[in-house]
Amino acid sequence: MIESHFLITNGVFVRDFSWNKGQINALLGAAIFTATAGGKYEFSEIEQQSLELLAFFLLSNEVNVEDIQTASPIELAATFHDNEQKKRALEFLVLVIYSTNDYLDEKKQLLDDYLRSLKLSDLLLKQLSQVYSQYYQLIKYNEFRKQLDLSKKELIKTDFASPFLLSNSNLLVIEEKYKKMTLLARNSLGYNLYKSYRKNKLPLPGEYSVANEKLIVIYDIVKLITGYKYDVRGDLNTLAYIAGNQTVGSFIISGIAILEYYCHNPDSIKRVNKLERKKFWNIAKSGMNCQLDLSNSWDYESNYRKSLTELRKEFNLK
Repeated sequence: MIESHFLITNGVFVRDFSWNKGQINALLGAAIFTATAGGKYEFSEIEQQSLELLAFFLLSNEVNVEDIQTASPIELAATFHDNEQKKRALEFLVLVIYSTNDYLDEKKQLLDDYLRSLKLSDLLLKQLSQVYSQYYQLIKYNEFRKQLDLSKKELIKTDFASPFLLSNSNLLVIEEKYKKMTLLARNSLGYNLYKSYRKNKLPLPGEYSVANEKLIVIYDIVKLITGYKYDVRGDLNTLAYIAGNQTVGSFIISGIAILEYYCHNPDSIKRVNKLERKKFWNIAKSGMNCQLDLSNSWDYESNYRKSLTELRKEFNLK
């Protein structure tokens, strides 16, 4: 049996479960079948590298994708009997199809077939798709804001695409809202969050139109409490921590972080090994042990007066 890392019930890892070799091969075969829209299109070198990375980190298995046989919806369903495993399998397929945007409509049709064979709900698929969309946009917004010249509200790199527009809200009102946090205690969350935005030369939440602003603020608070930096490694670690804390979409959040860090950083891909994987899962387990629910439902504003020391305890950090 091959150790895996995710079984989540009500936000906690209640036990590790294992994927056997047949299940892993079937899941990867289904991923290839879906990513190529049923074998109609070529499986590119980048897609192959991405799938091998996901298998290594999420399924704890080193594979050569070229050796994997495709698996139909019926063949995949025949290998899984545990409902939680079925959910993780669906999540893995959602991650794979959305991480390669070509021929997306055809891939979605196949994904529906796997959903039916696994006897899972349309609601779950909708939730997982939303998780991918929200965290993918978070990644893109994070890249965007790092390229901003705040004094001019212009991009430093002229070739960097800008999907985000200045908000229609009164920017002075937003500035005043966050400036008031400087009146809080110096060790408070609110005070340090505002200072972090200014220190890292990042726009304040609300200055640019983002579909899920709460997600951005929670991401920034996690960085502040854990001490992870606004660099590529810090971004990977932040998402690993958040993934471990979530009830829905942990595979997806982890996968987005892994692909973003390793595939977009040629030097990093050379360092992929079991130690890297262990580091990632240790951080995810820290997120699992966090006493707070860091999902969209978290009322973080009610915590602005709390001290960083108190919050670090609630985050279960030493």
